Amino acid sequence: MVSLTKTASASRGAFVSEASLSVRTILSCGVAASVWLTPAYAQSTLPTGATVVGGSVNIAQPGPRTMVINQSSESAVVNWNSFSIGSESHVDIRQPGAQSSILNRVTGNTRSDIHGRLTANGQVHLVNPNGIFIGSNGTVDAGAFVASTLDISTEDFLAGRYRFQGNGSSATVSNAGRVRIGPDGYAALLGGRVRNSGIVTVPMGRIGFASGERVTLDLSGDQFLQVAIPTAGEDGGEALISHSGIASADGGLIEMRAATAREAVRQAINLSGVAEARSVSVRNGAIVLGGGSGGSVQVSGRVSTRQAGSPLAVASSPRPPRGPEITLTGREIILAGAEIDASAEEGGGLVRIGGDFSGAGDLLRALSVDVDSASVVRADAIGAGDGGRIAVWSDDQTRFDGTLSARGGEIGGDGGFIEVSSSRVLSYGGSADTRAGYGRWGTLLLDPLDITIDPGAGGETTLEADLERTNVFLDTFNSVVGDTGDIFINATLDWVATTTLFLRADNDIFLNGAINAPNGGIFLNATNNVATNAASAIDVASFTLSSGIWNQVGTLPSFSATNFQAACCGTFLRALGGDGSAASPYQITDVYGLQGLATPGLSGANAVLANDVDASGTSAWVNDFDGNGFEPIPLLGGTLDGAGFTVSGLFSSQFSFDEEFFGLRPAALINTIDSSGAVTDLTLENANIAGSSAAVLAVTNNGTVRNTRSSGNVSAALDAAGGLIAVNTGSVQDSLSSANVTVDVGSSSIPHAAGGFVGRNQGGTIARSHATGNVTVTNSVNLDTPSGIRAGGFVGETDAPAQIADSYSRGNVTVTDTSTGSLAGAFAGGFAGDNAGSLTRSYSTGMVTTSGALSFTTGGFLGRDTSSGGASANFWDVDISGRSTSPGATGLTTAQFQDTPTFIALGGPLGWDFGTIWAPGDTGFHPVNYSTSPVVFAQPDPLTVQYGQTEGAVATGSVAGGPGSYVFDGCCDTLGTSPIFQTLAFPDINVGSRTFTVDSTALTSADGISYRVVDLVGSATVTPAPLVVTADDATSPYGQAAVLGGFLTTGLLFADSVDSVTLTSAGSAADAGVNGGTPYAIAASDAVGTGLGNYDISYVDGALTVTPAPLVVTAEDATSPYGQAAVLGGFSTTGLLFADSVDSVTLTSAGSAADAGVNGGLPYAIVASDAAGTGLGNYDITYVDGALTVTPAPLVVTAEDATSPYGQAAV
Repeated sequence: MVSLTKTASASRGAFVSEASLSVRTILSCGVAASVWLTPAYAQSTLPTGATVVGGSVNIAQPGPRTMVINQSSESAVVNWNSFSIGSESHVDIRQPGAQSSILNRVTGNTRSDIHGRLTANGQVHLVNPNGIFIGSNGTVDAGAFVASTLDISTEDFLAGRYRFQGNGSSATVSNAGRVRIGPDGYAALLGGRVRNSGIVTVPMGRIGFASGERVTLDLSGDQFLQVAIPTAGEDGGEALISHSGIASADGGLIEMRAATAREAVRQAINLSGVAEARSVSVRNGAIVLGGGSGGSVQVSGRVSTRQAGSPLAVASSPRPPRGPEITLTGREIILAGAEIDASAEEGGGLVRIGGDFSGAGDLLRALSVDVDSASVVRADAIGAGDGGRIAVWSDDQTRFDGTLSARGGEIGGDGGFIEVSSSRVLSYGGSADTRAGYGRWGTLLLDPLDITIDPGAGGETTLEADLERTNVFLDTFNSVVGDTGDIFINATLDWVATTTLFLRADNDIFLNGAINAPNGGIFLNATNNVATNAASAIDVASFTLSSGIWNQVGTLPSFSATNFQAACCGTFLRALGGDGSAASPYQITDVYGLQGLATPGLSGANAVLANDVDASGTSAWVNDFDGNGFEPIPLLGGTLDGAGFTVSGLFSSQFSFDEEFFGLRPAALINTIDSSGAVTDLTLENANIAGSSAAVLAVTNNGTVRNTRSSGNVSAALDAAGGLIAVNTGSVQDSLSSANVTVDVGSSSIPHAAGGFVGRNQGGTIARSHATGNVTVTNSVNLDTPSGIRAGGFVGETDAPAQIADSYSRGNVTVTDTSTGSLAGAFAGGFAGDNAGSLTRSYSTGMVTTSGALSFTTGGFLGRDTSSGGASANFWDVDISGRSTSPGATGLTTAQFQDTPTFIALGGPLGWDFGTIWAPGDTGFHPVNYSTSPVVFAQPDPLTVQYGQTEGAVATGSVAGGPGSYVFDGCCDTLGTSPIFQTLAFPDINVGSRTFTVDSTALTSADGISYRVVDLVGSATVTPAPLVVTADDATSPYGQAAVLGGFLTTGLLFADSVDSVTLTSAGSAADAGVNGGTPYAIAASDAVGTGLGNYDISYVDGALTVTPAPLVVTAEDATSPYGQAAVLGGFSTTGLLFADSVDSVTLTSAGSAADAGVNGGLPYAIVASDAAGTGLGNYDITYVDGALTVTPAPLVVTAEDATSPYGQAAV
């Protein structure tokens, strides 16, 4: 388990002062040590007992303190009884040249103590099994120098084979003085133990400190020292190699190696001094501290190959230059207050502590490495160059609390690479810096078995601090059996630098906190899962999932990534809900979830958009090797339901640097829609797509596409390009594209097909769809036999048995050739370049333009038609296209397209359905599909309205199209069509036939969609209003001509008037009779007045009553004597008219009877009645009585004679 928790160590501070000791202080310590440990030697001491056993040597002693050894052979061997030099003494070895070598072997029993001067112009080897000590005042100046307590045979030495063999417990070689070797030389201290508290300098050469019983010096290879067989004996707490002085080999190599055994742990190397192999000019230094398989290496001093301040003069050297290197190996590596510096002017060097990178290679691996907080490891580029590489490795446990730096150059270069790792346990609490002021920052790699980042100091804070200075790679890959290989991020991580956190897990990655890096990035690679929760918010500049399963379904934490890559190898699922089945598709809410559908694990899933998706950020998505922007969904085997929502701003520019597929790749939202796949109800808005074959929705459709639309720009170079689909073998219905399509012809042998909707319809079916974008093809390829160009406003090419019906295109088609070669088979048409399928009831309007040296076949609708009658009932606009001829279609003028009744008359007989598929053209508009355009077609019913009621007349009729037909209207939109058929306004309200148009030219639906209204001219008939003219009744007396002058009107409107009416009546003549009391009809007709043409006039008769004329019938007076029946026979008339007559009158009188009395002298009335005659019905007869006077009859009264007795009254 890796805990990035910084652990304090109280024992570390003791090394800090040692590491900061000055050279003077170190030398003082060395002098004290030599005085304390070394017996006194005479100041005049010189070597004694010389025997030359090889080569030619002459030895002279010109003075008591001087010895001159003259060597005349290239190699020589001299055995000495003793070889020591007193403090005032000088041994000068004069050799033929710098490459000449001499072996001085001590065969006596005394140690060699060098307190004086040893000089040589060549290479000097001093071998003394009793020990060698160079005192603080001792100096060695030579072309090369070896001090060894291990012997070498004379034969090997003379042959140049520097193989040294000890006795199993070889003595110590110690230097407290100065060893100065000329450029490109070497200095080696070889013994059972080696101590250096002095100064050893070999500019441009090599320095070697070796502890072991077998040592080989390799003067020609990269490894100067080869050490084997550990020295026997007790260590006494001392290291086999102790370096507290200064070792300097600028531009060269320093090696300190101790032979140890893994089963016997020993303190191999203790470096508290300075080891410098600074890089100079073109020569880089290298330092190796090798403690062997059982050795402990402790460093508290400075180990540096840092560039020297002033370059040294460089002599030619047979050794090739290499970068500065520092290598520390051993069973245990301890850095306490150490300074390890492999910085260089033109690029940082290589530092390896405890092993090579990832523990690989042959370099010895440490069991443990412990670096305290006071230690610093650098591999910086000082000037212009990349930062270096640092590896800290152990097989069991690494604890690192120090400072790491591999920065890029101050004036140019990238940052370096740092690895702090262990096969098992890593505790990291240090800091790393790989920044580069003018280049890319480097990376810190931590790769133990398991990793846990907890909140607080040591975990979260340590990681955040590093991320401000370096990219960080946390890696548990290749964990051993028994370890989980998990990475746990249990804290929220925040950083502002432009760095990336790389997480690679051999098992799972757990993101239990938010990642907030608005300028940085996160890179995830898991063998299994990347687990997240509600706290796993992401806000980064760059997000990459290269492997593993990211599964977020449900309530989604926020997610924002300026650059997003997840399509390669893992599975990225981010959905609000669903399980991916057809019944419960994944609910996609953002462009990241949409891109996730491109990951291999989701190719068969079903998905639905839960809202509009802003994909404009894909323009900032960069993949250095496989294109930029949205990575096309490779295969859609399920459904993608847009649910009426929009994906806006999609960007995909696909190219590849892969050696096999270098160049452009296909580009679209989806690469291939499988035969089982479907895309429905989706809008792709303002897309920008570029690739070999390209389209906004799909490169290839083998399935179903419905109710889908696209806009933006499409660019292709190698094969097919379409505004919606590049190659269609499936079914497309009720879809559209307004995307502009551009093809720049490459050298492909595949025919180039470019269409505003589909590039190549390869046996597929398309219905009720349209394209309005422009299609532009440019050819600059100078090929004599290319495969050709097919360009059309709707489709570039159709192959049998392809079918297209009820579709149209309006974009312009332009094909331009700038090549100097000839190109056969270039076809361009307003709708299709080349047609071999069924193409019916479609039209195009776009301008078709071609230019250049190509041999073009062009047409207003089709460039070429090889369908044998498959193209029928089609039209093109001869005015806009600029083309007067075309196969497979009939040319119409713009006016014919845009005159509604004209186009209906042309298309209707050919099967154009204006009730359910097509809205006909009208002023300013060509025909469109109801399914893909917000349009309604209003067809008014014939209208009959009575005069006087036009002002309130309401039109009626039928409406085609609108919601339910328009597929992009949402699920439940409604459109009130009542505004179409409202009250009409007639400019002319008079009776007659009229035409009218509906008031509305546009309607807005409940969801805010504006629908254009196409209407036929309505026919209206204004019928007459009823007008009743009634003749006034009249009365006229018989005998007078009737006066008929009056009439009454009912129903007159507005200011209309009846000024006169003709009145006639049979009873109007003076001689018209009373007609038995029945009135004569007064007939009205021929009304004359204003506006009477708007009326249906009905006349109502008046009644003419002829009243009887007065007729007086007067009975004539009569006289009749009493006693006679009176004769009443006379009468007179007054008032008879015309030829009327009274022929008889009934005369009666009460006095007519014979016995009628005189009546007291009063006449009886003679009553006239019952006049009879001619025409008497026309009279009101008044009878006037006559007077019948009954005159008294003469009466003679004769008294009868009577007799009466007297006395009685006579009777």
